[in-house]
This record gives sequence, C-alpha cells and structure tokens, in this order.
Amino acid sequence: MLMWCGQAKRFGRPGVECYCQHESGAAVIQLQFLINEGALVSALADDTVHLWNLRQKRPAVLHSLKFNRER
Repeated sequence: MLMWCGQAKRFGRPGVECYCQHESGAAVIQLQFLINEGALVSALADDTVHLWNLRQKRPAVLHSLKFNRER
C-alpha cells in the first residue's frame, strides 16, 4: 500500500492494482483493512473518516464521517 496526499495505491498479487483518491485531497494519516470484509477505513488529516468498499472492480466510498474538533 502506498499513501500520499489524499491518495492510496494498493498492490495485490501480480496484475492486481487498485487506486483510490479522496475528494478533499487531505493527507491520509491512517489506513485500516477490515479483514474478511473487503473494506478499508481511511482517516484523513482534515478529521474525516471514510469507509471504502473494495469488493467491487472500482473501489467506492460507502460512508463518510466528518468530525468537528472542540476547543
């Protein structure tokens, strides 16, 4: 898995490659695969969390949460 600003590229067995990009372009700070679920959770620097469905040919965001920091 390669990560850079708002993007992730995943490599599987030979010939398997997946590219995902967040709309906000915020930096990806953490990724967590959900084992046996075909899903990925990504946490971004802009306090957003996305749930990705990886079981389809083209990964898609199923749900997103935007957190508001309290001061």
